[in-house]
Amino acid sequence: MDYKLHYERFRLLRLYLHLKIIIIDFINSFSDDVILKIRSELRFLKEFGLSLMSTAKVKKISGTHNLYELRIKAYVQIRLFYILSSPDIFLILHGFVKKLIKPL
Repeated sequence: MDYKLHYERFRLLRLYLHLKIIIIDFINSFSDDVILKIRSELRFLKEFGLSLMSTAKVKKISGTHNLYELRIKAYVQIRLFYILSSPDIFLILHGFVKKLIKPL
């Protein structure tokens, strides 16, 4: 195997493992009921993929080629940004809790 190709695969694997740890820690920071909700939405995403685009659960980020947002509503609103590496494989890149603007 070519050294550069081997190094690139190793670098991508390290990046993947790092992202996985960050996302798992993010998800596990919530209460059990919210974790169940997140896992349920991720199963929906795995099962239905981009067909969820017609719902309020998934939104393509405008101005990007392959970046999507999964919207999860529990007692907090959670957003997970992901890309599709193939039609049935997605990679979660980032997650955050949406801050709600309270009326005055």
